[in-house]
Amino acid sequence: MGGGQPLLLVVDDEPDIRESLAQWLAFELGDVEIMEASSAEEAEKAMASREVDLVLCDFRMPGEDGISFLARASVFAPATSRLLMTAFADQGVALRAINEARVERFLRKPPDLAEFAGAVRDALASRKRRVAQARDVARAFGRGGDG
Repeated sequence: MGGGQPLLLVVDDEPDIRESLAQWLAFELGDVEIMEASSAEEAEKAMASREVDLVLCDFRMPGEDGISFLARASVFAPATSRLLMTAFADQGVALRAINEARVERFLRKPPDLAEFAGAVRDALASRKRRVAQARDVARAFGRGGDG
């Protein structure tokens, strides 16, 4: 979040859901930029090209599932907020999402749009706080850690 618009990445293999969700989030949140990806591989390429503030990823996709992708993303982009959405929610999936991928929220499909918007706003605010805290720590240590 280099001072510009937050960048969101919506990852879902179903084009209608991905495009509708991206358009709705852009409308609902206003001052955001949204990229779309249809697979974990496409999402990783997008994240390699730009710093993404938040990833909203589907669980069930061909190839790599959303939890495995988000777990890898937590390593190569640790500051990026991660949200998982699924129509196939069960306790095991939720625990994997939290423990393996360190997702901030687990959202059910079809989406409750108010819940989705609130979760995205909360995750963006959380990322902003984490980035500010990291900057403060870097400044403190950059000055010799005198505080």
